[in-house]
Amino acid sequence: HEIRNPLGIIHSSAELLKKKVMSIKTDSKGVNEPKDPDSDNVFLLMSLFLDDKEKEALRDRYLTPGLKYSEVKVELFEKIWEFYAPFRKKREELLKDSDTLRDILKAGAQKTREEAMKTLDIVRKNVGLTY
Repeated sequence: HEIRNPLGIIHSSAELLKKKVMSIKTDSKGVNEPKDPDSDNVFLLMSLFLDDKEKEALRDRYLTPGLKYSEVKVELFEKIWEFYAPFRKKREELLKDSDTLRDILKAGAQKTREEAMKTLDIVRKNVGLTY
């Protein structure tokens, strides 16, 4: 899996992450109305963390009157928090070991330079600036 860090999730506090999740926009349907899972951002985000069976169970909850968006948002917060726990732990460990962190950053910079030079060589060749 490619690691992405939308909204600074890896280093967000639990309070800040929960605030972000709880502020996700939903429609204005009441608790006793069925909801459309396919058009709901919370359902779509939650689906990223669920297997097929769990996704189907959540879909059923959406289609059955009684669902509160706030409950699903809390569940989404918990899934996100749990998913990113190993990344937060690794970040904390690296921040405590400045030598290792510096080595990782140097290696990344070197790799980036090498890739950039390959790209520049291709561009120079394509525009006729090879020498």
